[in-house]
This record gives sequence, structure tokens and C-alpha cells, in this order.
Amino acid sequence: MNPLAPRALRSLLRDPRSRFVLAVTGLLEWAFAAWFAPSAAIYLVALALGAGLLVLWPVLAARAAQENARTAPADDIAPLAAELRELGARHADARRGVEQLSILCDQRRTLAIVLGRRLDAGELTFDRYLATADKVYLAALDNLHELALGLRSVSSRDADYLDQRLREMHAAGTHPDSAGAWHERKRLHAGQFEKAADLLAQNEAAITALTRVATAFANTHTGKDRSELDTRTAIAELERLARQTGRYVADGARPPGKR
Repeated sequence: MNPLAPRALRSLLRDPRSRFVLAVTGLLEWAFAAWFAPSAAIYLVALALGAGLLVLWPVLAARAAQENARTAPADDIAPLAAELRELGARHADARRGVEQLSILCDQRRTLAIVLGRRLDAGELTFDRYLATADKVYLAALDNLHELALGLRSVSSRDADYLDQRLREMHAAGTHPDSAGAWHERKRLHAGQFEKAADLLAQNEAAITALTRVATAFANTHTGKDRSELDTRTAIAELERLARQTGRYVADGARPPGKR
């Protein structure tokens, strides 16, 4: 038995679409009986058709959701990868970004496959879990876009040149006021590289969360006593990360612990 089945039933009963289908089916059954006054046999057939609809619709909804989940909800992967590879010739952080992009796409695809195989055909929590994963996934893609933009604004060669010039000016005893512009450029460069490190760290957390959820769901049928607890814990972590993602986007804050 799928350990998530009770949760699936509760989700099915709470879903607004379930209440809508139930209400429409009941209304049609009542209207048919009131308008046509059918015989008992015909009315039993109508009831059977209504019951069949109630059984069939979540199956169709789940299949549609799984079909939509086959591809990642972003169509700018190739241009982003190309830009990061271009920047990778000058920045190690961009090369890390290329690696993260590949892992993110693979992990999102893997999670969609695992969810589709582990959740029951009528499991409406599939939509919720995948939507949460997609929020984290898309936020990670946004981070990579920000990474590319930030790295494009600076040059690693310029940073090396700045360090060299400042050392030369210090050795020559240049007055600090004369080196002010050079120090300002160095500060701007350092700020961009610090931001790049923060973005990459956020993405590592996203990859870890997606991996943990996929692993937890993959283990739900292995007979482990902790499988359901592991699944709930992994989903809770993913939802927490998704909520934090929304807050960072809204107010421009960095993750806790980042300065």
C-alpha cells in the first residue's frame, strides 16, 4: 500500500476541483430526476454514470499533470547555458554556474519522474509538490541569470590588474586620496564576486532540497519505517525553501546567514 494514500485522499477531498465536480454531478443528477422523472432503472443508470465521472476525473487530472511535468517550465535554458559558457572563459563562478544548470535540469526532471511513479493516479498532491519544486527550480534559474549579469559587469583580469596597481601604488608611497578611485573599483569588483558566491550557495541548497525530495519519494515503497517521515521532512524543507525564495524576490534580501 502506498504510505501516502491517506494523505492523497485528504488532499482529494480538500481540493476545490473535487468540490466543484461533486457539486456539478449532484446538480445534474437532481435536475435529471426532477425534469424527466425517470423510472428507477434509468435513474440507477444515471447514478452509475455520475459515480463513474467522480471516479474518472481525478485520474484524468493526474495524467494531465504528469504530462505537463515532463518538461521543465522554462524555455531559456539554452541561451542561459551559452552565456554562462561564454563567461566561463574568464570566470570560475560562471563555470560553476554551467555545472549547476545541468544538475538543476536533471534533478527537476528526475523529481517529476519519481513523483509520477510514486503517487497514485488520483494523487492531487502531485500538483502541489511539483509546483513547489518548480518554484525552487525557477528561482535557481533566476539566480543563474543574475550570476551571468553580475559577472558580465566585471572582469577577472581587471580585478588582477587592480590588485597589481594598488600594490605598486602602496610600494611607491602614493597618497591614499590618489588611490581612491582604484579602491572604489576594487570594492565594486569584490561586491559582485561576493554576490556571485551567495547566488551559487543558494543554488546548492536548492539542488540539495530537490535531491532529498526525489530520494524520499523513491524510498516510499521500500518498506522502510522512516520512509513516510522522510518524505514529509523533505517536502517541508522544499516548501520552506520555496517560501524563502518568494521573500528574497519580494524584498531583495539574502538568505539567513549571508551578509
